[in-house]
Amino acid sequence: MLFAGWLVLTLWIAGSPKDTQAPLENPSSDNQKPKILGISFDPSKVIAVGKTMTATANASDPEDDTLEFKWNVEGGGKDDYDIQGDENILTFQGKRPGRYKVELSVCDVPQQSKPLCTTKKFFIKVVGRAPKNAHKKIKHAMKKDLLPDRRTL
Repeated sequence: MLFAGWLVLTLWIAGSPKDTQAPLENPSSDNQKPKILGISFDPSKVIAVGKTMTATANASDPEDDTLEFKWNVEGGGKDDYDIQGDENILTFQGKRPGRYKVELSVCDVPQQSKPLCTTKKFFIKVVGRAPKNAHKKIKHAMKKDLLPDRRTL
């Protein structure tokens, strides 16, 4: 018998007093990953130094479970950008030119089984003037995958 995401088995124990009924419950494996339907950017994924952009994620879960959003930004140094995350919204302000990798993880929070997650990656590009040789350092770090700062919300 399938009931609200749980598989309920009824087991009759032979020889027990009055042949009482002892139900065993096992979590259902019907949980499916949430889907990231899209991410909108305001104004866009390319911004000028000192400007702010907002990424808003649209996601759903096939079982209508509660969703948790986690934003991770990599690239540059700790003073090269500011980030704030509020559930499905990321606010990013670029302080130095560069290319920043962003990863969004959306996980469901099911009542009766292990959470499942879906991820999506994109890049934010910050353009504008920077101190001498800053662009060489950023290009070198991106080329060599030497990303000194990693922040997660």
